[in-house]
Amino acid sequence: MGQVLSEVMLPDNAIQHFFDSSGEPNVGLPLALSTAGIVFMAELGDKSFFIAMVLASNQESNRMIIFLGCSLALFINAGIASGIGWGLANAMDTVILHIITAVLFLGFAVKMYWDSKDANAAGCESLDEAKDAVRGTSKRAKVTNAHLFMTAFVTNFVSEIGDKTQLAVLTQASKTQAVGNVLIGACIGFAAVTGLAVCFGNFLSGYLTEKGLLKAGSLLFFIFGVLSCWEALQHQEAADIVYPAADAVTAF
Repeated sequence: MGQVLSEVMLPDNAIQHFFDSSGEPNVGLPLALSTAGIVFMAELGDKSFFIAMVLASNQESNRMIIFLGCSLALFINAGIASGIGWGLANAMDTVILHIITAVLFLGFAVKMYWDSKDANAAGCESLDEAKDAVRGTSKRAKVTNAHLFMTAFVTNFVSEIGDKTQLAVLTQASKTQAVGNVLIGACIGFAAVTGLAVCFGNFLSGYLTEKGLLKAGSLLFFIFGVLSCWEALQHQEAADIVYPAADAVTAF
């Protein structure tokens, strides 16, 4: 009975494939690190980054509570994106998914570069948006930890829904069966950028500009867009080798 239940609940070593797919290139640590890098650069200077920074600017606030609230919201969003991406990976052709990923990443790169032309060279519009999102919370002399946690969680969760970072995690997860590595990488990237905002946000805000951040993000998405094009070509070449061989066996 136990064996039957294990086969039903965990078919084909599902947990192992969730974190590793030995037949795929660039899984494991490289996949996790690339996802962490995408998330970190996409979130650096984004609205969620400044929400954490603004909340932590009040000396009376518990920074650990802020970090936990913001991180949990971002982790849940990453989990949702990874789950959707995993579903797409099982429903669509790998080459098509790589092409879609390349188009999205290159589209992000073009949009961010275009936005950088009109961006403020001396400040960040996202900072003003973050201040509006948490207006009143950072100005109160005393805020309970529960209220602070819920403010951090809700504002970050809402701001991240449909954001380019969530879409980037989704597309990363759609390219592999080892979606667990994508989720781990996304969580590492979110935790790193949130910790940076909470601990050093006020210091960094004097050096970060919207124009500079947009240009840096544009370059990163362009690089990963090109890499996705290359991966699509690799998978297509592999398919061209496998399918003729299969046809020959069938004909034989």
